Amino acid sequence: MKNATARRLILPAGALLVVRAVIGVVLYLNVLRPATTAGSEEGSQLALGETRIVDTLEEASELAGYEPGNASYIPGGFRRSKGNIQVTQPDTTYLPVRVRQTWVYEADPNVGFILLQDPGLDKLGGGEPTTVGMYEGFRALSPAGNRPYDFLTLFWTVPEMDTKYTLTGTLAAPLTEEELYRIAESVQ
Repeated sequence: MKNATARRLILPAGALLVVRAVIGVVLYLNVLRPATTAGSEEGSQLALGETRIVDTLEEASELAGYEPGNASYIPGGFRRSKGNIQVTQPDTTYLPVRVRQTWVYEADPNVGFILLQDPGLDKLGGGEPTTVGMYEGFRALSPAGNRPYDFLTLFWTVPEMDTKYTLTGTLAAPLTEEELYRIAESVQ
């Protein structure tokens, strides 16, 4: 294989390596650790495989057992969509509770973005390297195909919080790549 790079992975005790997807020549991997290391099993009020839709980050925090990140910058014209905050306990104890927040553009409901938070997950790949604020990450562009617009996904990890964030948005006015980076960099 031309230009192939081999890498050795050393996994923490009890961890699993999961190939999430292969798109072209990009391999998406996650290292999964038991949820107890991320605190979700201790604080979550959800059963395995359960998803609840809530209206506030405070409600999401109670269900998830941790404080969800929040974007302090939201471009004008965007609002949280109905069922905008989903809190999900995957159907395995190896995955922590994830919080998903969704915003849509009022003038065109096909334009929007989703912020996903996965505490305790290590992102190992996912496109071309990038920087989100002061954190290293990856960016992946998904061509429109049968959809009306292209999608851009930014992945980054905040090591001091042991948390991976994913921000996916449609690339259509007024949501540009620069705006998606600005939103991602405002997540606290």
